[in-house]
Amino acid sequence: MELKEAIEAGIWREKVSAVFYKELAKKVHGDLRLLLEYMSMEEVEHEKFLKRLYFELFQTNPQEIPSEGKIEIRDFEIKSIDELLDVGISKERESKFFYMELFCRLENMQDRERILDLINFEESHLQKLLKAKQEV
Repeated sequence: MELKEAIEAGIWREKVSAVFYKELAKKVHGDLRLLLEYMSMEEVEHEKFLKRLYFELFQTNPQEIPSEGKIEIRDFEIKSIDELLDVGISKERESKFFYMELFCRLENMQDRERILDLINFEESHLQKLLKAKQEV
């Protein structure tokens, strides 16, 4: 996968994650709902970040990603809060590793630092979900 395609995949990943967390938030209440809504907003910010990086690197905007209504999130029944948190933890780990791979492919230190910020964001999301799981 080329760098351009990797960043496009990251943009898609963030958009889908934002919708995913937004939909999960509708299925729970209280602090967990607030956490998931927050995670959704964070993913939107990551998407914007990647779009800016893409423009800076390639002097063009990335191909438009379909709007929320066109993103299919498989509907599933949440059997437990633990299960919901496990899904989120898995998603955050995948995102962190995705950005770690992207980091390794960049040669420019400034670009690497930007991706390192995303790695750290994903790690902070992971820690928040792990903490939430301990409190359940």
